[in-house]
Amino acid sequence: SLTALGYSIQEARAAIGSINSDNLSTEEKIRMALENITNR
Repeated sequence: SLTALGYSIQEARAAIGSINSDNLSTEEKIRMALENITNR
């Protein structure tokens, strides 16, 4: 999870909430969320 990587719950929720997660694997969701965090 993103919190296990050191991100706050708020950061993780914001990153996950900003992606369209339909039909994505957990790996893809985490990758996209990390991309969102690093692009801020």
